[in-house]
Amino acid sequence: MVEHFLGKEEATGSNPVGGFEEPSERDVYPFVESREFVERIEMASKNQTTLTMACADCKQRNYQTSKNRKNVKDRLRLKKFCPTCRAHTEHAETR
Repeated sequence: MVEHFLGKEEATGSNPVGGFEEPSERDVYPFVESREFVERIEMASKNQTTLTMACADCKQRNYQTSKNRKNVKDRLRLKKFCPTCRAHTEHAETR
């Protein structure tokens, strides 16, 4: 049946009943066991910090985000939508 649709050359080696084989974890994540990969992940998480954004007008804390402390030294200020004010206002990083 499969040979009819694909031709004999393409049908060999395929499993029409079982479908495709699942790839092994090593195929999907080739660097998981690498010490360098694990060190890079740990280093990146040390530089990231979670912060809360508060509206400049109503002081309501509406958003949570993260920033890289190594690259962004000063306080983060973004223009976001405030549901309390029902407008786009400036939101500043709170401690």
